Amino acid sequence: MRVTDCGLRSRGRWFVVLALLSLSGPLAAQGTITGTLKDIAGTTTWFSEPISVGAVVLPDESHPFNEICAGAWQEAMDALSQGRKPETPFGGLAGGVNPIATSFVISDADGRFRIENLPLERRVALAAKVDGLWWPLEREQWLTQAAPSAQVELPFFSLDQNTLPTLREHRLEVHLTLRPDLKYAGLTIDETILVENTDPSRGVMLEISLDVAMAPDILARHLPSLYGSQLFYLQGTGSLPAENASEASALARQAWRFGGVDVMHGAQAVYNKGPQFSADNWHPMNTEGLHMLAAGDTRYVETPSPSARKGTIVFRRPVPPALNGKPGSLQLRLLHRAGVPLDNPAAKVALARVFPLELLSASATAHSGVVLQALVKDGHRRLYETQVAGDPARMASTRNPALTAREEVQFVLGLDEETQAELKALSESGGTTPAQEDKERNPFRWDMLFKALAVMFGLAFVGALVASVRWSREKQLERMAKLPASRAEVVAALKSLEADYEAGRLPAAAYIEQRQRLLNRLIEFDAKDDG
Repeated sequence: MRVTDCGLRSRGRWFVVLALLSLSGPLAAQGTITGTLKDIAGTTTWFSEPISVGAVVLPDESHPFNEICAGAWQEAMDALSQGRKPETPFGGLAGGVNPIATSFVISDADGRFRIENLPLERRVALAAKVDGLWWPLEREQWLTQAAPSAQVELPFFSLDQNTLPTLREHRLEVHLTLRPDLKYAGLTIDETILVENTDPSRGVMLEISLDVAMAPDILARHLPSLYGSQLFYLQGTGSLPAENASEASALARQAWRFGGVDVMHGAQAVYNKGPQFSADNWHPMNTEGLHMLAAGDTRYVETPSPSARKGTIVFRRPVPPALNGKPGSLQLRLLHRAGVPLDNPAAKVALARVFPLELLSASATAHSGVVLQALVKDGHRRLYETQVAGDPARMASTRNPALTAREEVQFVLGLDEETQAELKALSESGGTTPAQEDKERNPFRWDMLFKALAVMFGLAFVGALVASVRWSREKQLERMAKLPASRAEVVAALKSLEADYEAGRLPAAAYIEQRQRLLNRLIEFDAKDDG
């Protein structure tokens, strides 16, 4: 009996050993990231208050972390660091991202930190909260069994809470587009705000709200889903080097659209296994090689209104310190669309702007067919000099500063008499058919945004290679003239269009044009449903 007990105890000990060995694999298969917080201006080398550093494990289908940081993410990071579920979406405009795991630590006083027990072969994002603001490490980390540890530097710059930046310039450019499939004359509004900071040791915060124009038949709640067609924004700086450029690829063409080119219908970009990153050069509005500043927030706010057509973009971003003898700069760009109905060609589009700080200078460009005026409320004066004849018409502010802080200016956009007569004739004749050749008067050319990139990365050569398999122009026009008769057919047509473009059977211009037609068609169905 005693021998049997001994045998049982022996087998029990072996069972425990085997169990421990079987557990040692998963326990060992954990990663570690060590790092240091680095002030790019060299101002802060010691932290008197605890600094929270967090690792966020992103799901495989998540859009890249540096795209997430282009949207709203500060409140979500606060919630995650406190063990709460975020009330606001974590990331861009396409519904947000739900992290699958998080880990937060407190850094040492000299900015060093260590995060352990991180999963292997998963996308890991890092961020630290300094001066009340979360600063991201824009490139995701990827730990493996062969390389289970990584060492990083997480950049930031200190903030001066008592100093204000300078609003150097506001630029406005308006293009007119006439298309046979639209029931209105389209106005594309491109705004640029240049902000500067002369402090060489610290950055400064800027918060600015800009009301967004909307094309007819679009409701405020639909606008975020139309990012990439009806709306674009950018926050970039020339003070920091732009992140590495990348050449054309299927993923590159989907960059900076917050999850894919068809987020309106739930489709997502399919990412390769590994860490993801959207190179700055692929943002459609980044024509100046800017670094896409990720610290801070850019939020879209739908404001309740009787028309349900009022929305606002709120930029809350830091302006870098002056570096290398040049003022720190932040460029904010907003591209949005409005329209003048065919049956009311004399209608005007109004857009108000109130800047929180003094605006030094303002300029505007009105392309053919557009009449632009800017009136300072209660100031009994015009913002711009008298519009000069010519195409395009360029205007500059009448004084310096152009506006005082909190002074309101009303932009009024309309059409000249010739274009109004054109719209009236179109309305009376019932318009033209989609099969006829489009007539565009100085449209906003998306392809021009990519022209420099095409030269740099040889996209023209790639285009030449696939030209032989593209459809004939006649077939393209025939296909584009046929609009689906139901919502389900629109969704199917959009998916088919994406597949054709990815396979190289459509040039970029035809792809963008047809995609816009289909989105407009979908909006028509949604409007009917809402009615």
